[in-house]
Amino acid sequence: MSWTIKPTDFIKEIESDLCDLQKKIATDALRGVIEASPVDSGAFKGNHRLSINAIDEGFDPNLKDASGANALAKGLSVLSSLVPYSVINIQNNAPYGPALEYGGYPNPVKKGSWIKGKNGKGGYYAIKSDKGFSKQAPLGIYGVTFTLIKEKYR
Repeated sequence: MSWTIKPTDFIKEIESDLCDLQKKIATDALRGVIEASPVDSGAFKGNHRLSINAIDEGFDPNLKDASGANALAKGLSVLSSLVPYSVINIQNNAPYGPALEYGGYPNPVKKGSWIKGKNGKGGYYAIKSDKGFSKQAPLGIYGVTFTLIKEKYR
């Protein structure tokens, strides 16, 4: 009996399939946390970070991306360099991230978030949390996305 495919070629095929699946899962996970993120200034969405074999500890409060399109594009760009057996990290280092994920905003709310009026004139306070949780992401972001990814790729 002989091999129809050399074992070394078979290993390369498996490694390629592994990378393809990892990229697919990581893309879905990154897209999921971006879509699940609440938007105020856009800084939270803009600071989702994907890294490979390292942890990106950065946070830039001026990196505003209300749609999340730039954060997704950056993550996909990093993901293009994936090699077999790599560890992919997706994270957000916003100091208020834990409050978004686990609750922790003041309850009851003191004033709310200041919303500027048109042309910078006037404004008002808007209540964006309820019982300590963001109204836009009352169940969190990362935990919800992880559960969805786990179910999708069973």
